[in-house]
Amino acid sequence: NGGKLMSIFLGGTGSANELHDYEEGTFTAYLRSYYDGTSGQVASSDATYTKIGRKVFVQIRWLNPNTNGLNSSGSTIQVGNMPFQPSNSFKCVTTNFETFNVNLVNSAARHAFETDSNGWYGMINYNGSWGAWAVNNWRTSALYFYFTGTYLTEA
Repeated sequence: NGGKLMSIFLGGTGSANELHDYEEGTFTAYLRSYYDGTSGQVASSDATYTKIGRKVFVQIRWLNPNTNGLNSSGSTIQVGNMPFQPSNSFKCVTTNFETFNVNLVNSAARHAFETDSNGWYGMINYNGSWGAWAVNNWRTSALYFYFTGTYLTEA
């Protein structure tokens, strides 16, 4: 991680007013197959984070990579390699993303990413129930993917 710790004070400059555990920096996120690990994963163009206590805010972009090498054996798409390990006890969901050249399966579908201890995994609902957003929908010669999410760490 390319993080930088800072001292931030609220309402005064004494130690009692210091906000502890604030950090911001850069990292490399990977777009990959959830169950098949790092085979064919694609690094982000840029990724930044801000951590305040247990909350981590991430902004990630993939700008025009070829993702045809993603392992697409029916697995779920994952945004992995978060700067701090997400909590497995406190699931977080985001719908804050934009895509170009990604197969949305159905224009009426709802799309989201949910956390577990490995990062974010894609979900889709187009028939009344939630299921995996398959990797093969993400394989393209020119992907654009902008992602923003907030998650919690265990401690």
